[in-house]
Order: sequence, then C-alpha cells, then structure tokens
Amino acid sequence: MSFKLVSLNIEGKKHLKEVGEFLAKTDADIVCLMEVCKEDVLIIAQGKYPFVVFGQNDVLGNNKSSGDSMLPTGVAILSKQVIHESDKDNFGDKPRTFIDRSGKTSHAPVLLTAKVGGLYIGTTHFTWTHDGSVSEAQRKHLALLLDKVKDKEMILCGDFNIPRGNELYKKLCEYFKDNIPKKIKSTLDPVLHYANKEEVGRLKYVVDYLWSTKGYSASNVQVISGVSDHCALVCEVSMLI
Repeated sequence: MSFKLVSLNIEGKKHLKEVGEFLAKTDADIVCLMEVCKEDVLIIAQGKYPFVVFGQNDVLGNNKSSGDSMLPTGVAILSKQVIHESDKDNFGDKPRTFIDRSGKTSHAPVLLTAKVGGLYIGTTHFTWTHDGSVSEAQRKHLALLLDKVKDKEMILCGDFNIPRGNELYKKLCEYFKDNIPKKIKSTLDPVLHYANKEEVGRLKYVVDYLWSTKGYSASNVQVISGVSDHCALVCEVSMLI
C-alpha cells in the first residue's frame, strides 16, 4: 500500500490561503508542515485530517516590544489515518520563547515522528544558519538526530536548512537516500522567498528533503513552487519490506 505525502514549510501565517488551496487540490494522505502556528493546525486540517500531532520549536512574533500576540509555532503531521506512537524531540534545546521574524535569528530544532498506516514518518525543522553555512550547533544536533533514527526504517522529510552537497548533507547520505531529483537546483521558492523578492531566483539551495531508508520507497517526487517561501514536496511513499 502507498500513501501520498506532502512536506511543506508554510512560513507561519503568510500563505495560509495558498496552502489551503494547494492541500485541497493535492489531496495527500499525510501532510508534514513546518513553521505552522499551533492555532492554525486544525484550521488547515479542516476535518479532512482527523489525526494530528504537533511539535513546538519557537514562538512567532513580529516585535518583542510592540505587544504583538506570541504564537506557538512548530511542525505538524496531519493524517487521514490513525497516528500511532508519536514522539517529539528538541535535542535538549528548549523551544525559543521569542523569535523576531523581522530579523535574522534561529530557532530550536525539532524532530516529530509518528507511525501512520504502518509507516514510520519523521519530519523536522532543523537548525538554521546564515547563508547555508555549517555551524557547530548543526553538527551537534545532526549527531543527536541520527542517533535517534539510525536503527529505524522510515521516511524523513522537512526543512533541514542543510544545502545539498555540504558536509552535513553527506553525513545524512550515509543513512538515507535523497529522493529530490538531481535536476532540482533549489527548494526555495524563486519568488516568494524573502531573499528572492528583489531578484527572482537569486538564492538557490536545496534544503528541503524527502529522505528514505532501504525499506522505504519515495516515488513520483514533485517539487512545486508558488505555495510558500519554500517549495512543496509531494511524493508517493510505501514500504518495501
């Protein structure tokens, strides 16, 4: 049995209309979201995805001194089928109490895992660095992530903030297969990503992934722009063993 899966960083509340329309059109069985406000998860699910788990990794705001509402934000797995054995791991870093989205900062990473229809699914919004560089925090967090999942057969998707080809990408490739087609040069939206708004397609990185272990297949992979600041990833996932 195969399931259609979507993985998408939705950039908070900026593209909720487009995200809703995209999910309705795509009609996936499992949806993995990053940068989703907790209060929006059930609205996005719209009764179509009765089973939901959420893992917080920051609090969304615009200006700490302005009194703007502070919104718990993180990753979520939405499913048409029952979710079993869900777990959340922030790798020892507590979710940030405030993230100023008007400036460049980071967030506590989070890994959310669940069993859906016999499939083991993981999704993450991983540690951010400036301009795709590698940090010691990323090295530390990746070691913790790999230690947690190294003995599991699974699909692991999300926004990794790790450009294809760097040292941490190569480390992931020791455990997983990268299912993003080689012809894809970026998973950052060429227009909607903040770095591309003045010059279309200026910043090009593959940082969003659909990883699979040997016992899993991720086929018919699509990378779709025009939904959020990151491209949506769509594929069919199934177990091989």
